[in-house]
Amino acid sequence: MPTDSPAPPEPETTTHRRGSLPPGVAFAGTGLAFASVTFAAGAPTPLLVLFEHQWGFHAGILTVAFAMYAFGLLLALLVVGSLSDYIGRRPVLIGALSIQLLAMVMFFFASNIEWVIAARAVQGLATGAVFSTFTAALVELPPRHRELGPVIGSVAPAGGIGLGALLTGAAIQFTGSPAKIVFACLAFVTSLGIGVAILSAETVSRRPGARRALRPNLSIPGPAVREFVAAVPLQIGAWMFVGLFLGLIPTIIRGLFHTNGGLVNGATVFTEAGMAAIVGLFVGRISPRISNQSGGAAIIVGSAVVIVGVAARVLPLLVFGGLIGGIGVGILVLVDVANAQSARGAGPEGRTVRGRLHRGLPRVWRPCDRRRPVDTASGAVLERDRLLRRDRRRRNHWTGRSVSRSSPSHAG
Repeated sequence: MPTDSPAPPEPETTTHRRGSLPPGVAFAGTGLAFASVTFAAGAPTPLLVLFEHQWGFHAGILTVAFAMYAFGLLLALLVVGSLSDYIGRRPVLIGALSIQLLAMVMFFFASNIEWVIAARAVQGLATGAVFSTFTAALVELPPRHRELGPVIGSVAPAGGIGLGALLTGAAIQFTGSPAKIVFACLAFVTSLGIGVAILSAETVSRRPGARRALRPNLSIPGPAVREFVAAVPLQIGAWMFVGLFLGLIPTIIRGLFHTNGGLVNGATVFTEAGMAAIVGLFVGRISPRISNQSGGAAIIVGSAVVIVGVAARVLPLLVFGGLIGGIGVGILVLVDVANAQSARGAGPEGRTVRGRLHRGLPRVWRPCDRRRPVDTASGAVLERDRLLRRDRRRRNHWTGRSVSRSSPSHAG
């Protein structure tokens, strides 16, 4: 496993074209487009229960719809997750948002569950293709206050999913055609995002290696293997908890609690995702060990409370379990992501590490190039610490040599 191989150069300049948007406008537009993608990820959750009631398909089909989205997301992350590092941010954003627009159109015209499943799969591909590119672009675009990019990139996924479910639930509760309204709005915002991407300046210089980047390649730095192995079951548990709320909780609420209100479904999903986003926003950097312990404990307690709430048929208890589990998801996923982003420090040591981690943004799911041996946020933090210790040893070594060389002249 490589540990000290040279990292690819990190682009530091932004290519401005005549007629391109001002950096502040481009940043705001990119953030809005990112919000539309995350909103769209949570929007179908309350609607699937409505579709089940309207079309009369088996409840197990709902898990297929969710699984297709997850498979499409994973496939795109593995194949094109790092493509924008080679061909630029704009081409990937334009292409992925165009696929996202297609998915919104498919949702808008869907007349049966088969079309919804197909649209969900296309949506997963678009989200996986665009996710890491968005988070990188949000760091590179702002002319000032560059700390906003990592904050938005780490918190927006969970917060957007929660808000998407909540607003869609409100549309179900208070409108007669919620699916048409929701996906028409999302298609409109996605179209605006495509326009922003076309008119924005490019922040990455094109370089060779794009074909090689399309080959999935997973590697873990040696010092991170132990933490990686320990984190795998915890990350699986965290995402299973997320999948429970995104895929099954609305059906459970309707079947066990006999509640058909869309707002209740959307709000219940929002509690888990919203709490995760809040934790990611306000909890500072913590060590991977503490993150695993505290986050894992919160997931276990939250899951137990949800089980008790379902068994006792007490909806507030189920919601409370979602809040506790959301804390665990925020710690295990979003705080670790923030840790990885902090490896991009701005000082001399940070620049050394930044070249090593090369756009160390939310890549919990992303493959990494053999020259970028970081795949998990915990691994990113460990790799950062290892490199900082190495740099300090080198400085101490050369300082010691300099002192030993100058000591005779002082003695004379």
